[in-house]
Amino acid sequence: MQIAATTSTPGTSRRSRRRYGVSHVVDEPGDWFISAEIIAPTVAPDAEQLTVLCCSPGGGCTGQYFDLGGPDSGFSFAQYAVDAGFACILIDNLATGQSSRGESRWVSPQSVARANAEGFAQATEELRSGLPASVGVATVGIGHSMGAMLTLMAQAMIGQHVAIACLGFTPSGLPDVLSPDELHIANAGPVSFETLLSLARQRFSESGRPSVGQQTNSPFPFVLPDTDPAALKALAATTTNLLPLPATLSLLPGNIVQYIRQITAPVFIGGGDHEPWHKAADLVPIFEDSNDISFYSLIDSAHNHNVAATRELLWRRMLGWAAAVVANRPPKL
Repeated sequence: MQIAATTSTPGTSRRSRRRYGVSHVVDEPGDWFISAEIIAPTVAPDAEQLTVLCCSPGGGCTGQYFDLGGPDSGFSFAQYAVDAGFACILIDNLATGQSSRGESRWVSPQSVARANAEGFAQATEELRSGLPASVGVATVGIGHSMGAMLTLMAQAMIGQHVAIACLGFTPSGLPDVLSPDELHIANAGPVSFETLLSLARQRFSESGRPSVGQQTNSPFPFVLPDTDPAALKALAATTTNLLPLPATLSLLPGNIVQYIRQITAPVFIGGGDHEPWHKAADLVPIFEDSNDISFYSLIDSAHNHNVAATRELLWRRMLGWAAAVVANRPPKL
């Protein structure tokens, strides 16, 4: 682990940037690190438990998507959560942002998911080590868009979190943006790594392409026309490279259904009312092994919920859900 500077907000939170070695869980050779920011409240000695929100951003965004504009901006989900007594770990997905890029852009979704989970595990352990022995720790995975896909994959493979919140993600993919050949391949069933690599190479050039995360003219709106300019500026500052293989997988119909069907933890499905794929009837039944599913549609919101004028409605609902599922866990035998 490499340690960067730590800063404090008096009486409310402390912030620190870390890098964690994750090479042992990445299929590709080389030295790999996950960059994470830990934002934690001051925990009273008599507190019984700290709930840690492990936040994974969508394609083309860094972990700062969850801390837009910093603690005083009014757009920071992380600061809102910390003020409510949660801790947050914000990561840059493997091979993006300040996380190590490696020698190849063609990193598998599985490697990214495992590396992110390992970064969260190390960051959580660091948080735990700074708490009194009497204080327990529970983690809740929160992913936005492609980050939700990676969070769900990791949960199926590792079972790391008490609960999962997936925001703005659909296992139905985005068939409207696919070519006929891509649709034909996707509809044949789960794609192999080799097939996914072939599709990604056709869709992405070696030099990459900019994120679509800030577009307003997409058939799937990312922001609404009346979005606060300050929010748009903060959102633009989160832009990073887009990972070809995870991004391509997220577009394919049925992308990770085989993983989702293994999820047994409580699930929160959240999205904006302007996201055409965000329908309870389509999303809830796929989580067939989870017996605790919550669905919430944020009014007056496109895909990037954290810049919506109504954002605090989603934040408040999701934090209430997280507190409830952590408190209602079955006792350990």
